[in-house]
Amino acid sequence: MKSTKPKLIKKRNKVITQSRSWTKEAFESYREYQIRYTRENYRTFTIRLSREKDGDLIEWFESQENFANYIRELGLKDMKKNKSRKK
Repeated sequence: MKSTKPKLIKKRNKVITQSRSWTKEAFESYREYQIRYTRENYRTFTIRLSREKDGDLIEWFESQENFANYIRELGLKDMKKNKSRKK
């Protein structure tokens, strides 16, 4: 899978991305803001699957158009199913 990060070009005290020209200080400040915002507002979950044991599952996950939405929908369906059981 290719990275979608913009390539950074460093020239003296400026950092240039595809869409903007930044001073080094402004870029570092913005980068710190992005890291802080992500830490406060998002949560990452990681799983490790064996190619040998879970190959079919890996293929299925990779065939999904949007894996994050697929997992979200599975979780929501399971939550609804479990809520109806508890009542």
